[in-house]
Amino acid sequence: MFGRRVVHGLLTLAVTSGLWMRLGFFEGSIVAFYGIDNLRFVKPVFAGDTIMARIKVVEKFERGNYGIVTFNNEVYNQHEELVLIFQAKLLLKRKQL
Repeated sequence: MFGRRVVHGLLTLAVTSGLWMRLGFFEGSIVAFYGIDNLRFVKPVFAGDTIMARIKVVEKFERGNYGIVTFNNEVYNQHEELVLIFQAKLLLKRKQL
């Protein structure tokens, strides 16, 4: 249908979560992956493509020593085309002051 080999959408999602870890923002703070909302595979990702993720905090709820944080995620290919969009919710440890 697309003329070449397409990468499975869930692999693209998994690589995106790996990119989060490479940022180092969540080092030692992730307790659990809480969920995904509004997941859309906008365009296909092909074998050999390079992807980049942009994340933005859009909501947080604090509960004791923990918080549930919602992140908007936009994933782009090397042509700066949007290929994946979703909101991820993570249960994180709160920073101790």
